Amino acid sequence: MLSELVAIDFRNKKVIPIDQNDKFKNIFTTPLLADIDSDGYLDITHATYPHSENLDILYFLGMNIKRFGTPIKIRKPIKWGSYMGSNGDGIYR
Repeated sequence: MLSELVAIDFRNKKVIPIDQNDKFKNIFTTPLLADIDSDGYLDITHATYPHSENLDILYFLGMNIKRFGTPIKIRKPIKWGSYMGSNGDGIYR
C-alpha cells in the first residue's frame, strides 16, 4: 500500500509529488498548509500511520507527523489551509 501526498496545479495541468511512503497509510487526516515556524514561507504538514496486515481501520500502531518547509513565500493570508479552513471554523472568508 502506497501513501502519497501530491499537489495539483490545475493552471499548468501538473501533479507535483510532495511525499510518498509504502510502509505508511493515511485515512484519518488532511494536510495543513501554514507558516508553522513564522519564517514567512509555506509549510506543509501531514500525518500517516504504519501499515500493517490488519485490515481493521481502527487498528492503531502510532503516528508519524511530517513537516515540509517550502521555498514558497507567503504574501497574503492563506484562505483555506486545512480541513476546516485556516481559522478552524469551516467558514470561507
